[in-house]
Amino acid sequence: MNSRRLVASFCDAGPGRLARAALSRSRGGYILAFHDIAPEIFESLVLALAPDEAVSLDELVARHRALKSTRGCFAITLDDGYADSIPGICAVARRRQWPATVFLPTRYLDCGELPCVRLQGLRDVLPRCCFQFDGAEIDLREASRHARWFEDWNQKIYTTHEREYQPSIDRLLDELAEADIVKQSELAEYPRALNWEQVRMLSSDLVRFESHGVSHNAVATLTDEELEQELVNSKASIEQHTGRTVNHFCYPYGGAESVGRRAPAIVARFYDSAVTMTRGRLGKHPPELLPRIPLYPADSPAVVRLKVVVR
Repeated sequence: MNSRRLVASFCDAGPGRLARAALSRSRGGYILAFHDIAPEIFESLVLALAPDEAVSLDELVARHRALKSTRGCFAITLDDGYADSIPGICAVARRRQWPATVFLPTRYLDCGELPCVRLQGLRDVLPRCCFQFDGAEIDLREASRHARWFEDWNQKIYTTHEREYQPSIDRLLDELAEADIVKQSELAEYPRALNWEQVRMLSSDLVRFESHGVSHNAVATLTDEELEQELVNSKASIEQHTGRTVNHFCYPYGGAESVGRRAPAIVARFYDSAVTMTRGRLGKHPPELLPRIPLYPADSPAVVRLKVVVR
């Protein structure tokens, strides 16, 4: 048994459950980060965090800003607004009375696609094979090379503006389809976003929609003016469609290299808080740079409890 499984097993044992509860209560609150996840898996992972309680992001941030205790509390956040999973997750949240926040990149809803989502769709259907691209042979016959190639693409997306990589992604998809390595019908199956009518219907006191920007560009790649436009326009669009105030922002990609040093001060002028993908509890982090604890479909309830304990 590896060390991670060993610790997870301890967390599920009798003494481990007591230790976990005591540690969780003593270390303060945290924010969960989900992406595309089946509603039934989402429900099982959140249930694994009892006796900690789900509260709204508004409440958790207000307590944090006021230096009040957040012990035993967590907020649920979901990024990107995937049409296949968000309605079902919202139904779970209503039934369980769990407040939840969905961060929307508004162009995804307006246009139906984002470069990172298109790349995700390609990764799911591209076979292990060889092909020519940009004058070079791309050999993806080994699983490790296949994975590394997509990681290299992701790194470009995390650290450069879309104008630098979007033409290459478009050309890549066209050439793969022309060579019949992947089919256009397969490329059209990348994850779809909610539409604005769904957002309007799902928005409630329990389920809130907040900003993930407009274009989902890494904010570190934007000029100050471009960033301000993203912050203002995404906020206005979501408020128009939901009739509710937008108070929180989620940095696209969320790593330190994607956030950069300039953006947090600008974001703080427009939003009460902003969340990252830096892992951890709220601690003493400023409201404009709040960490989260990401949970994934492959995580077991024991691993979820382990993540909460060690962060």
